[in-house]
Amino acid sequence: MNNLEHPGDSVTLKGKVIVVTGGSRGLGAEMCAAFSEAGAKVIVNYNTSNTAAEAIVSCLHEKGCEALAVQADVADEQQVIQLIKHAGDSFGRIDVLINNAGVNSDFRVEELAVEEWDRVMAVNLRGTFLCSKHVIPFMRKGGYGRIINMSSNGVRKGSINHAHYSAAKVGIIGFTRSLARELGGDG
Repeated sequence: MNNLEHPGDSVTLKGKVIVVTGGSRGLGAEMCAAFSEAGAKVIVNYNTSNTAAEAIVSCLHEKGCEALAVQADVADEQQVIQLIKHAGDSFGRIDVLINNAGVNSDFRVEELAVEEWDRVMAVNLRGTFLCSKHVIPFMRKGGYGRIINMSSNGVRKGSINHAHYSAAKVGIIGFTRSLARELGGDG
């Protein structure tokens, strides 16, 4: 994990409120566990994996950590608004957003349906945009915030059967660079 305070300082997560989209499985679940063990309060976002999200929250509660599972499809703006509001209302603030939710599928371009292209773009790229857009006011209000957008190093080269995924993840890199320039001066 990169430093979440200031360059050169030690990492301090104790008491920070962290929203992890796609937090019920894989890397998202691992991040939720690591952040909780470091003393953060974690919102485990999930779309369809209710059982997995509740299991993670239950495990974290058993370890004395504060965690909450919140269902929201990050591709749906109204659900994102509710996710961010629920997280902010539950813990009083949001310090860190990890845009981790993502989907992928295997299709050659000529076999890729427009609906599948749109689905992958919606979750991976639009979801990152929507969550960032709606968390910024909470972070501004709290005078602190970090947004971490997950991409994939391999997408820079492209890959067979993943043109839609690669396009979305490279889009996240461009979005992140622009967002950093926009918000960097605000801390």
